[in-house]
Amino acid sequence: MKSAPNLKKQPYDKMTEVIIFAGSDAWAHAKEWSEWAGKHIAADDTPPVILGPKQLASL
Repeated sequence: MKSAPNLKKQPYDKMTEVIIFAGSDAWAHAKEWSEWAGKHIAADDTPPVILGPKQLASL
């Protein structure tokens, strides 16, 4: 988990919500979130944490 993509870009405030996508389609969903949903729906510029199959295997 320490080396999950975008983990170090998350806010350090413990009261801040973090978006995490996990599973075989995590990268596709994260791309959609970053390009559209995160900006237009949530007004969030922080990239989501992505746990694809490669990252899940290393947990």
